Order: sequence, then C-alpha cells, then structure tokens
Amino acid sequence: MFNGIDNELRKTASVLANAVREQRYGSVVFSSASRREGTTTMALNTARVLQTREGIRPLVIEVNRERPRYARLFQLDEMRGFAAIAANEVCVLQCIQRGPYGVAVIPAGTSEKEPEMGADVAAVLRRIVDDILSQQEDRFDIVLVDAPAFLEDPDAVTVCTVVPRLVLVVRAAHLSFEVLQRLKQEIAQSVEEFTLVGAILNRHRQYIPGWIREWLLK
Repeated sequence: MFNGIDNELRKTASVLANAVREQRYGSVVFSSASRREGTTTMALNTARVLQTREGIRPLVIEVNRERPRYARLFQLDEMRGFAAIAANEVCVLQCIQRGPYGVAVIPAGTSEKEPEMGADVAAVLRRIVDDILSQQEDRFDIVLVDAPAFLEDPDAVTVCTVVPRLVLVVRAAHLSFEVLQRLKQEIAQSVEEFTLVGAILNRHRQYIPGWIREWLLK
C-alpha cells in the first residue's frame, strides 16, 4: 500500500477515534459515488488502523444486497449475515465473524428467505447498530457501514438515513465535478443533518485536488 494512502487512513482513523473518545458518535458510513472506487478496501483498512493504532474496537457491516462480497472473499458463513438478520433467522450476535486483520465483520450474506428479504434496509440496519452500540458496548466502540455506491444502488442513501455520517472514497482522477455535485444533491435531498466526515483519495496522488477539497468544505 502506498504511503500516501496509509497517511489518509491514519487521518481518517484518528478522526473517528476522537469522535468515539469524545462520545460524539459511534457509527459512520463508507461509500463512493460509483463502483470500483475501493470502498471495501478502505473501510476494512480503516478498521485495521483503528484497532491496531488507536485501540478502538470496530465492527464493519457489509450492506450490499446486490453484490455481497465478504463471505466469498474472506471465507465467511454467508448464512450468518445482514440478510439472515433481516429474515429473522439469526440474531445480531450470531452474525459477527472475523474478517481480514482479525477485524469483526457482519457480511451481507444470503438467506433462505432471500426472495422476500424485503424487510426494510433502514429498519434492519438501525436494529443492528442500536444492538451493537447499546448491548455490545463492552466489545465494540464504533460501527463502520460498508455501503454500495450512491449512484448505482438506492440502498446507499437509505443507509445514510440511519447513519448520517459519511467517509467518501474517491479514486484519483476518476470522478468529475458534475458527478460529485449530483451525489451531494441526492444525499442532501434525502438525509437530514448529514455530515461528510472526510474523504479518502484512493490509488493515489499525494494531494486531494483543489476542486474536490472545495466541494468537501461547502
């Protein structure tokens, strides 16, 4: 991994760790505007840095019904995940598994009732986050939600209605100002009291271009 990305991960982890220590919030969403920006890699690596450098205990939840990946990538039990919780087949605690770097994760997974998984994503996520932060507070300090891309899956905006704080992952030289403006408008229209916690520029320049920095600060 490039040193520049390591620095951005450390900065992001430091911001989140301070928020936990100051009891300002205990959950945040990682997402991007479009696919293949590296959101999963950045979410899991931020969790790793939180765990190893900051002494913060993270849990990463994969919320991606269209393209679930964690179970396949990390050899996890796909029947113990978000989909199974939504179908009331298992409880939240049963779905916590160990992913890369020993980070605790809940994969999106699958369910025997998947065709009817129409349980509301927001309600299910709210139940999981509330359970983790209230009932499992002796095990976890913060929840990182690995969400799908905003411009390709409406679940991303739905996730932000539950956790209105975002770390935006942007692949260097990949997104136009117009795309980011569209993303900003879509979130603002749907999510009250939304906060952009920060951004991670992936694959990598040593700086965030001025137009992205200006957009982030508006």
